[in-house]
Amino acid sequence: MTDENIVSKVRFDLWAVLGLLIALGGICVGYLNAEQVKTKEKQQAVIERVTKIETQYCYIIERLDGLKVASERTADKVDSLKGEIRGRKISISDLRFK
Repeated sequence: MTDENIVSKVRFDLWAVLGLLIALGGICVGYLNAEQVKTKEKQQAVIERVTKIETQYCYIIERLDGLKVASERTADKVDSLKGEIRGRKISISDLRFK
């Protein structure tokens, strides 16, 4: 082989390696982009779930507060009726909540 053929062959091999590296880089970038899209979709789903759970949590807290108030009112009513019962006989209609 002549020097010109060797240079031509080396030049061709270099371009082939460069083309292969560019193709491999493109494949890697495409894969990473696809994974990023999947990750963002999963993250969005998790955010929606957390928001839903927080909303349910707030609803539960509100209902528990309502039960606490109702329980306190009932306890107050029972205490007031206990005071009335001690000194006299009362009927069932007196025990009903008004």
